Amino acid sequence: MKKVLVNSIMVAMVFLMIAPSVSAQSNSVSKDNSFKNGFSEKLIKEVDEYVKVAGNSYELSNLAELKTKISKNELDKMRKQIAETK
Repeated sequence: MKKVLVNSIMVAMVFLMIAPSVSAQSNSVSKDNSFKNGFSEKLIKEVDEYVKVAGNSYELSNLAELKTKISKNELDKMRKQIAETK
């Protein structure tokens, strides 16, 4: 009976040591999910209305207005991503 109690306590201790690391890993995964192809969710929402489907590919529309909403670097990344989908 004493062995069962000692073994149970050991298993509980191991579980308590592992649980925080599993929790930390799940937090880092959720942070990574806020980026898709290197773009933040915020940027994707801002650009979404300017991305149009043209046949089997995508293209940016109303570039003059879009340039006022995002940086040149972000626009260049979007253009590169769209070019890769063609």
